[in-house]
Amino acid sequence: MGSVFKKQTTRLLPPGVELFTKNGQRYARWKPARGKTRLAKLTTGRDGSERIVTESATYTANFRDGEGFVRKVATGCRDEDAARSVLGELERGRSW
Repeated sequence: MGSVFKKQTTRLLPPGVELFTKNGQRYARWKPARGKTRLAKLTTGRDGSERIVTESATYTANFRDGEGFVRKVATGCRDEDAARSVLGELERGRSW
């Protein structure tokens, strides 16, 4: 039985970032050159610097293939139900 999830990554703080605390959690707010104001949680990197946590827009499928190897395959789906459908196809070995 596989699972679907959105990958999380960390990035350096963007220029012009405003740091603040809300309900005990640290956040960063910034406005890119083009686009809406962005908001992301903060974490501490391995080197001790503050970094923002970003989440992928699409889901990734995690499953064990017929040979017993664990595979992580991008589904390309923004909807969790659609990603679970793709996961079912992957587990049946239709394509990946």
